[in-house]
Amino acid sequence: MTMQSSASVFAMLCVTAFAADASAAAPVETELSENGKKFLWVAFVGLAAPCLYFAYKTFSIEDGKRYYHIITTFICMFASLAYLTMATGHGVYTRPFDGREFFYARYIDWAITTPLQLLDLLGFAGADTDTTCFIVGIDILMIVAGLIGAFFEGQEKWAFWGFGMLMFVPIVYYLLVTLKEGAAWAAQPEWKKSLYNKISMLTAVSWACYPVVWMFAEGSNKLSADTEAVAYTILDILSKSVFGFLIVSARETDGSAASATQSSAAAAPAAAAKAPAAPAAATPVADGGSML
Repeated sequence: MTMQSSASVFAMLCVTAFAADASAAAPVETELSENGKKFLWVAFVGLAAPCLYFAYKTFSIEDGKRYYHIITTFICMFASLAYLTMATGHGVYTRPFDGREFFYARYIDWAITTPLQLLDLLGFAGADTDTTCFIVGIDILMIVAGLIGAFFEGQEKWAFWGFGMLMFVPIVYYLLVTLKEGAAWAAQPEWKKSLYNKISMLTAVSWACYPVVWMFAEGSNKLSADTEAVAYTILDILSKSVFGFLIVSARETDGSAASATQSSAAAAPAAAAKAPAAPAAATPVADGGSML
């Protein structure tokens, strides 16, 4: 699943770069067409439907074991709300210097959902509180830097893009390298390690595509608004909905295994209690001798 998702992301990047090159000599459409608006609705459905499924699964889990389900559900819930806002014509600002529609609602979404995704990831890796605060903090700085840079017309926008990339590099390094070097990682059960390897790679690859789209869209205005909508829609569904399905599926497997183990353990004493007791050995009666 992760390898296929990564291949899809790279293919989408190639298409995006090609579209940017093809449109460099032609006027770029800076406003969404009707087709572009339809893609916003596609994104809404692609995030809202998994959200409902995740919520259903959350309430099927016993209390005290819903942590990752709850976080994963809220990730898609916030993202679907942002796309509903954009699809209905809100959460957008027309930049005065180039007339491009800038959907700031995306950045509000990312500022909330990416820290939640990191809480999932860092939890499965067994990260401590200091590491969690550090990674979540620089993640928020990364999103805010991209937001601010998108409002500038001059070359200073690239300083904010570069700052965001400086925040992004340690996130990827921690996810793929540092978190796997500690004692906490070694102590994690195998199912958690397997899940973390999938979702960390999916996150690293999909998140790496966002600044590339930003360069051609918000940054240089070489990408049409429709192509931008398609690119961000694919990335958001991959990085949130697919991400969530991997987590929910893994937790279901773990819960089933745990339930089976507990059932076996509970059945053993019951079987022992129902087993028929061995007959007591007859007590020999002492010979008192004959009365005759």
